[in-house]
Amino acid sequence: MIKRLWASIKAFFYTPVPATESQPKENTVKLSLTSINNSQPADGTSPILMLASATDDAGNPVSSTQLDFSVAGAVIGFDHAITDGSGNVTVTLVSNTAGNAALTASLPDGSVSVTALVTFIAVPADGTDVVNPIPAVDAATAALSPLEALKDDFNKVVAFIEHGIEVLGKDAEADLVALKDKYL
Repeated sequence: MIKRLWASIKAFFYTPVPATESQPKENTVKLSLTSINNSQPADGTSPILMLASATDDAGNPVSSTQLDFSVAGAVIGFDHAITDGSGNVTVTLVSNTAGNAALTASLPDGSVSVTALVTFIAVPADGTDVVNPIPAVDAATAALSPLEALKDDFNKVVAFIEHGIEVLGKDAEADLVALKDKYL
């Protein structure tokens, strides 16, 4: 009888709280590699610059995150780097061997990785200069009027984006515009 009375009192005053998720949803990190210049001579000194970017699910930069790098067909100066405030790490590749090189960026736990290919061009044996297929930046804009300089800068931006879309595809357009805003 006392057990029933106690059960009735307990049931009257005790209302169970529904279980809730105590762990917040974990944000996933997305990585991307963008080539600043896609090809260089295979002379061991001409660098190919790559931009590794880390973002969260919403596209916000993930800063102070370690990225691990590995490369095949080229040389890189480091194996690990920490992303800056914009979620970026700039990587420099050089090679003495002509052909494709593959750069891979990954999180230390290996859960996310991305790979990009770049090309090192054979250096002619006769010592002539290698023609780089990427449009060069013209350094002679100082003699232009302010309006002409603005028009020239605009044309460079358009050429940069168009070349990037040709090389990287339509999906890279937003990344290229972000790079343009940062570097040009």
